[in-house]
Amino acid sequence: MRASEAPHTIRLFESLSDFADFAEGGSYRSKSGDAWAGATFAEALALTREGDLSLVSRSEALLEKFESTELLTKRREWISDIAGVVPSVPAYIAGHPQAMRRRAKREHEAAPVTVYVDLFLSAAFSVEDTAIRGAAVLAFVRVLARFRPVTLLIGYGTLDRRGRPLCPMVRLNTTPLDLAHAAYAFGSASIVRRTLLAVLDRMVPGSSPWPPFRGDYEALLREVFGSGEQLVVVKGGMIAGIVKNPAAWIEARLREAAPEVLGEGPGEARGEARQERS
Repeated sequence: MRASEAPHTIRLFESLSDFADFAEGGSYRSKSGDAWAGATFAEALALTREGDLSLVSRSEALLEKFESTELLTKRREWISDIAGVVPSVPAYIAGHPQAMRRRAKREHEAAPVTVYVDLFLSAAFSVEDTAIRGAAVLAFVRVLARFRPVTLLIGYGTLDRRGRPLCPMVRLNTTPLDLAHAAYAFGSASIVRRTLLAVLDRMVPGSSPWPPFRGDYEALLREVFGSGEQLVVVKGGMIAGIVKNPAAWIEARLREAAPEVLGEGPGEARGEARQERS
């Protein structure tokens, strides 16, 4: 069996409170120092449940740079055509050649976007680096949420000790966007180095260390989301680019989500995204 065909485990939590409860119910406790982890285990659980508004302000300055952005993405609509699956009786009676209706993807300012944010942190990433990443990711999501229905999930794609994909995910509230929980999830090292490691160990005990998943992320996520909505994957191993220029990173992600806004084609956007992630 090829690696791409190996079985995998995906667990979806409906809230960060459920995520914290699951972590607390296991026996794993990281012995790493609090300064490196960003908090004690108890503190991390409390913040995972309650969120952290103190991290929200860091996204405000970045958000101001994109106040006037108007995004267009695709959604499925019924359109008139000469061939389709449903007849348009008024058009037929009027003798109009486009007397059939079919579903097609069209650019629309209200089209939904699903954003998945992977929280991978290298051991070398500092607490401050993580906070900068969080501010940029939060600003990006806040821009999208102003113009689109956004489905937002965080997770950690990794491999168990047998090399099989493993990915716990948490759904974050976006109606409205829960800033306190999103800011903590994106910008705190402790949710990864305390809470998430405990979740992973409870899902597959004894598989530590947890390397980043480097396979086809979109194919893995499509099993959860399906293929109907636009999917934007924000991968975890990209802190260096964010720290150097957070605003440029946000612009690159907007280009990936809706390249026509910046007058660029989808191929150019995907190429830049691959280069930035490598």
